Amino acid sequence: MKAIQPKRTSGRKPFEPKNVLVIRKTTCLMEMTARNDHEALRLVEEGHSSVAGVKDTHEESERCADQVEAALAQARIPFRSIYRHEAGVAYNKVDLVITVGGDGSFIDAAHNIKSGIPLLGVKSAATSHGHFCMANEVTFPEVLQQILSGKLRTRELVRLVMFVEGKQLPLYVVNEVMIAELDISGTNKYQVTINGRTEKQKGSALVVCTPAGSTGLMRSMKGIIQPILAKRFQYKAMLPFLEPDEKLFLPGGLLPARSEVRVISGMPKMLLHVDGKHIKFPFPLGAELVVRVADQPLTAFVSPRCHDWYMGKK
Repeated sequence: MKAIQPKRTSGRKPFEPKNVLVIRKTTCLMEMTARNDHEALRLVEEGHSSVAGVKDTHEESERCADQVEAALAQARIPFRSIYRHEAGVAYNKVDLVITVGGDGSFIDAAHNIKSGIPLLGVKSAATSHGHFCMANEVTFPEVLQQILSGKLRTRELVRLVMFVEGKQLPLYVVNEVMIAELDISGTNKYQVTINGRTEKQKGSALVVCTPAGSTGLMRSMKGIIQPILAKRFQYKAMLPFLEPDEKLFLPGGLLPARSEVRVISGMPKMLLHVDGKHIKFPFPLGAELVVRVADQPLTAFVSPRCHDWYMGKK
């Protein structure tokens, strides 16, 4: 098979990666098998509605990853392939990271990757929500060609950094951090400070999010949807508990990149829920959290207009 040669575009510098990391999706079927979940596997084999599509998604994801690797091999690009669940991922010793899965796989890599190392998401299955993904099984060869020729350039996305009691936590926030106890059906208490104004609040949670995360949890909370390339961030109180005539004077809003959100925990079992349900950090009673825009943005191949649909734009 003839190797793909990048077409040089006038005025654009070609990209010639020498060390690519491919991160394959760890599918639900693989997780069931790894934990010897015989009941779940039985339901899959029987085609039960509770696990509908699990086998198809696994097969789609594996086929997509194989196609990505075949395209890289055809282009004579050196790469290493691993699964998402593998420990000791050396994100920062490569010059391109490709995730094959959905947004979860993309965000997982984006938590740790250094600024300047490009990240590309490839949507691997119909059931994956590929908001961050610029390619799929069919389009990947063409997207790869555009990257190699320099026609497709990277963008910089805001990430957030968190400090608890002055100590920086070991990953970046890509979408949002939700500040609450494990069970948000109860009342959480905390003190929030924004631009020198302080307020004690009670409610389900406080959420701080990036522009990239504004179409997720923040959108569900009727927050402000931002263009993915915006350089601001925002915060919002989730379901505040208020007396009939009471109003918050710090209910939420957009903040410039130079601002910070300070929170003091008012609960003994408060947690910092980062980008979903899997990552949690303790935030004990009396501790102070500072959230601000990270000095290192995420460098990624993403569509600058991927939020247009959410914002009512054509």
